[in-house]
Amino acid sequence: MITVAMAAQASLTRGDQALVVSPYWPNIERAIQITGAEVTSFAQEQRNGRWFLDVDGLIAAVTDRTRLIYVNSPCNPSGWVMTPEQQAQLLEFCRARNILLLADEVYHRLVFEGDVAPSFLSIARDDDPLIVVNGFSKSWAMTGWRLGWMVVPANRLEQFMVMAQCFTTGAPTFIQAGGIAALQDGEPLVRELREQYRAGRELVMQRLGGHPRIEVLRPEGAFYAFPRIKGLTDSLAFAQTLVEQENVGVAPGYTFGSGFDGHIRLSFAQSHSRLSSALDGLLHHLDKTD
Repeated sequence: MITVAMAAQASLTRGDQALVVSPYWPNIERAIQITGAEVTSFAQEQRNGRWFLDVDGLIAAVTDRTRLIYVNSPCNPSGWVMTPEQQAQLLEFCRARNILLLADEVYHRLVFEGDVAPSFLSIARDDDPLIVVNGFSKSWAMTGWRLGWMVVPANRLEQFMVMAQCFTTGAPTFIQAGGIAALQDGEPLVRELREQYRAGRELVMQRLGGHPRIEVLRPEGAFYAFPRIKGLTDSLAFAQTLVEQENVGVAPGYTFGSGFDGHIRLSFAQSHSRLSSALDGLLHHLDKTD
């Protein structure tokens, strides 16, 4: 999140607009709003049983005040993964209009087709208006270590080096050593986690996919599902009641952007037994409520 906040504060000011692909992690919106800029969301669609981003529509939503476009792929919470063709189209547009493209690729290694998700870095030029942020939190299960990196245009490197000194001074040496160990020796762990999450995804789809009140799309990456509960209009109240009555925690959909109050986010980064027990509680709760 620090890298996202740095990119926003270096690029936005009051009166600017940031176009954010939703659903999105709520702190993204807050990191942008700190600058005084306006956040405008552009929602992914459900199309042919998958989450889908209409890049043409996203481009059409750009105004003369748009200074930044934020996209997170693989996506928290939907599990959507951007295609190389979509990335090329969006980057070409941002290049032509000199709009900063902020690509959050923190779930880059956690995909279920292939080893990595498509990355903007594979098609970027040194001077593109592109910032790519990534980290150790997700792929190596190092969330509490708060260690990550950002790739910035060559002509803005000095600016971000100064900002990094102000924001963090520097990562503690033992954390840096942990990051080095992850890069050098952590590949077996990445593969193990990916297979664990794949099994969790299949369990979620198997248990929830046939329920009459649940519409769930198969995640392509990350470790979340973002099902829609038919008839649900207050996801916060639902989440609160669920944890009180069934001891099952989910994230309410409303917090991931406008139009998602009928959704909940659940994580399948759990053991089979714990995830199965949580799904039991969720289904039991749905079956006894309207």
